[in-house]
Amino acid sequence: ENGETKQWDNAQELSGLPSGVSYDPDSMTLTLNGAALTWLNFTDFYDRPVTLVVEGENTITGQATALNFQACSNVTVTGSGTLNLTGDEYPFGWHDYNGEAASDYNLDGTLTFSGLTLNCTNTRTQAPEGYTDEDWSWFTPITLGGGNIRITDNAVLTCEGLGFIGVYG
Repeated sequence: ENGETKQWDNAQELSGLPSGVSYDPDSMTLTLNGAALTWLNFTDFYDRPVTLVVEGENTITGQATALNFQACSNVTVTGSGTLNLTGDEYPFGWHDYNGEAASDYNLDGTLTFSGLTLNCTNTRTQAPEGYTDEDWSWFTPITLGGGNIRITDNAVLTCEGLGFIGVYG
């Protein structure tokens, strides 16, 4: 819930989930239905598929990132609801990171958006001091580390802020 941090690591069993959040460990599916969160991070799933189901109206408001899939190869974000993400770096991120350096990011999987409405707002009005034009992919509403992207079943993606989708790697 707002002010509370939950991290879903490597398909661990979750307990004490905030209101509007449920998890099915057999299908590795997290469902949001009326959730209001401050950050949601999926980490270290690698080649195992991950599904986030969005029903009803949901909001994740993070400082830098709202929703992040790190070291997750195949991700599906689906449902009939709305997910509003707000952050000042990249509200939505999909990355693979092997623990070495940023240049070692590499995704071979697929990110699928299906059916839902995803609204991403980046509140930053300019890049931080010291960043160059090459760094802008980190400050777009949707930041992707390569791979394949599919938008199906009339999914709607909207972005506000600096740029639309930044791709690196």
